Amino acid sequence: MFPGMVLYNGQFEDGGGDFVCFGLNEGYPVFKFDVGSGPAVIRGNDTLPLNEWHTIKLSRNRKKGECCLYS
Repeated sequence: MFPGMVLYNGQFEDGGGDFVCFGLNEGYPVFKFDVGSGPAVIRGNDTLPLNEWHTIKLSRNRKKGECCLYS
């Protein structure tokens, strides 16, 4: 987990196992997930402006993930 966590869902209450999470790290959007073969990390190229609404679409199909940002 990291500062600015917006979403987290894990397999076990202790944080072990598979997980999916999304948040901001130093203003950059970060989408992380693990389906058993180690964590995948998708980080945006630009920081998100504060005090504005943003729409973010997260998707994962097996080991492939995608994070689309709409400002």
